Amino acid sequence: MKLALKIILPILAIVIGVITAKTIVQSRPAQQKESRENMGTLVELSRINQVSQNSEIVARGTIEPAQRITLASQVGGQILGLHPSLVPGGMIKKGERLVQIDSRDYNMLAQEQQARLEASEQEVLLEQGRSAVAQKEWELMGNQLDIEVSEDAKSRALRAPQLKAIKANQKATQSALQRAQLNISRSRLVAPFNLVVLNENVDVGQVIAPNLSIATLVGTDAFWVTVPLPSAELKWLQIPTQEGEKGSPAIIRYDTGDEIIEKKGYLVRRLSEIDPIGKMVKVVVEIPDPLSLNHPQESALLLGSQVEVIFEGKALENVIALPRKSLRGENQAWVFKKAQFTTFESSKSDLNTKKSMKSASALTGILEIRDLQIVRKTRDFIFVKEGLSADDLIISSRIPVPISGLKLRSNQQGF
Repeated sequence: MKLALKIILPILAIVIGVITAKTIVQSRPAQQKESRENMGTLVELSRINQVSQNSEIVARGTIEPAQRITLASQVGGQILGLHPSLVPGGMIKKGERLVQIDSRDYNMLAQEQQARLEASEQEVLLEQGRSAVAQKEWELMGNQLDIEVSEDAKSRALRAPQLKAIKANQKATQSALQRAQLNISRSRLVAPFNLVVLNENVDVGQVIAPNLSIATLVGTDAFWVTVPLPSAELKWLQIPTQEGEKGSPAIIRYDTGDEIIEKKGYLVRRLSEIDPIGKMVKVVVEIPDPLSLNHPQESALLLGSQVEVIFEGKALENVIALPRKSLRGENQAWVFKKAQFTTFESSKSDLNTKKSMKSASALTGILEIRDLQIVRKTRDFIFVKEGLSADDLIISSRIPVPISGLKLRSNQQGF
């Protein structure tokens, strides 16, 4: 009997447990399956604008001098004086004396040639008198003698060769005087333009030879920036065709770290060579008053600075300005085509508060993939002539699988 109870009781307990579990399961209310509507891919939208503005071309270049010369003397001699600012960094105005070379030798030579010239003038007068006397004698002899005389003999008789030789000597003396006077003027070197001194190689008392380098000078009225550009950008620029014309205006910007220096400039020419590294076309921008000498309150642009050049190009009329990040591929954009406003129930589970089923309102639509006619690309914008209109909504967020007609929604307000 005890053995039977040991076997029956465990079996009975298992049966009772199974029956109880089955009863609990059957008594639980059946869970209704919630049917979820495809509400579309959530996207972010942005508006676009139709604009008319000048095209902007941004490039970089290095500031270099527009005028740069190596000052050298055409005559030799001892240096008697130097301009006080003829030192590296010194500023000198056009026409001021830079160097004075001892000109006493050239002064004495000029005086000597002047004396010779005066003497030769007297010789010419004397010889002209002799020639007049010979002419009278020739006329008297011609009346008495009926003899045929050659032109050469007549010329010698009238002392024409002697007068010609004296006049030639007079011209040589006059040339020697002019050369001495020219050397006197060359002994005083003046500034050919407003300049800054890069370096100088002489001092007072030094004896120099002709063509010795004295200093390196750079003009301060203007600096140049040589800018490489893609050849496709040239059509947006106004390039001068004659010397002295001004082309497209430009802003030259230099970031020192402490401040940003800006100067106005303009395009002056296109160079006839291609940059061998980037295969770019080079243009030259001129910067007037780069050292701010006429506006001391402004900062100066220094030679050798790497600067940003922003050209104001030709006008873009009635184009759509599309942010570059919204461009898809080479020439496409994703457009949100609106359907209607709809209200739907969205379920949110919150582990902390156990709240669910919250009402929301969304803008629904579908995806349109548009091909664009792009007239210009910049660093930040794409300018579109055809393919978009001003009231289009552009999808600015990413879509994993963009298919035309894909259902979309947006929770953004104001669209």
